[in-house]
Amino acid sequence: RICSDAERAAEIKAAIHRNLVWNLYDKGLMSEEGLRQEILPTFDEKDRPHAAWYLDNWLRHYSLMPGMFEIVAELKEKGWPLYILSDFPPCFDVLKERFPELFGLFDGFAVSYECQATKGDKGLFAYLLKKFPLNPAECLFIDDVPKLIDNARSLGFHGIVLENAQSLRERLVQMEIL
Repeated sequence: RICSDAERAAEIKAAIHRNLVWNLYDKGLMSEEGLRQEILPTFDEKDRPHAAWYLDNWLRHYSLMPGMFEIVAELKEKGWPLYILSDFPPCFDVLKERFPELFGLFDGFAVSYECQATKGDKGLFAYLLKKFPLNPAECLFIDDVPKLIDNARSLGFHGIVLENAQSLRERLVQMEIL
């Protein structure tokens, strides 16, 4: 919103989320202040204000993918148990408060900061299975990162790479889930 070059803004956002310090933040092993202290110096003077703005505002501007609420609501209406498996820092509760209608549809949550592990290192999947009585062979994991789908599949989960709500809907209909 403060960077007039949308492509550059996307690069700054990607650089922040790719930084290994963000991974520690997601695991609850780095404070928000520590995150800022570690990440901001990695940007040049021109980009640093934009990176600082993003770090101050990313959660406030977090938005739902268009069409996803409707899919989740339909899955719930059909009786499917639904769980969130998310790499997210301790501010996850703020997100739940922002979208109570959506989060109210889920049966449970497994979040990286709770167990100091992520989907990328596969530890969050183990945490999910320990926290809830689930059989991976009966679970469908949906994520927008293909490598994370591969991680899930290596642990016995089924997986779909999320591109957008429409393609997800089509795939779920094809699988006779919706």
